[in-house]
Amino acid sequence: MLLPLSAVAAAPGLQEDRLLAQFVPTRFATLSAELPARVESIGFREGEAFRKGAVLFSLDCASQRAQRERALAELAGARAAHEGNLELAGLGAVGAVELAATEAQLAAAAADTKYLHVTLGKCEVLAPWDGIAGEWFVRPLEYVQPGQAVIAIHDPVALQVEFIAPTAWLSWIDRQTKLEIVVEELGRTVPLVLRATSARADPVSQSVKAIADPISLPQDIIAGMTGVIRVLNPPERSALKRGKEQ
Repeated sequence: MLLPLSAVAAAPGLQEDRLLAQFVPTRFATLSAELPARVESIGFREGEAFRKGAVLFSLDCASQRAQRERALAELAGARAAHEGNLELAGLGAVGAVELAATEAQLAAAAADTKYLHVTLGKCEVLAPWDGIAGEWFVRPLEYVQPGQAVIAIHDPVALQVEFIAPTAWLSWIDRQTKLEIVVEELGRTVPLVLRATSARADPVSQSVKAIADPISLPQDIIAGMTGVIRVLNPPERSALKRGKEQ
């Protein structure tokens, strides 16, 4: 039988207040620029879906591309010089010091080229997973600094339910406790399984954060929606007390 939370108020620590809960994404991120550059484009508007690997935003990296072209030319020159010295060294026309110098120059040119290749890889930020675009923090054509937020994203499918429970619940609530959240504005009930409770309680309110996972998630449930927690199998003492009162 379905029991609202108020029906189990006699159990240890249960209160008659409605326990409100919220659907929270388990995968979300605020993506930032890693280079000082102008924002060239942002690929998705708020609320639009994207697939893993899609370009979320790109930066104007014309100067970095020019630097890479120069580095590639210097690398080619250093390689040619070193290969020439290797041939001369075989003929005894170049000493070990000169050969080591051109070898070091080749290594330095290769390192510069690799660095610029890595830098150019930061000009486009790709989606780490399928998701939904959130808030834009800058607009295209605006200049950003390293670490400046550009766009928020989240996974609409990977949701968890968070709620604040009385600390006295810790004496009986566990993964076997049958919970559900009632999303009243949609008229939907979603079954839950408790995943964890916080390792630290709030001493003022004598409450603790609890996290539960939906067993099945309707498509019209989105992050940020709220509902009321209900307990389907309250503690035995509560059930016995209700039986005596009846």
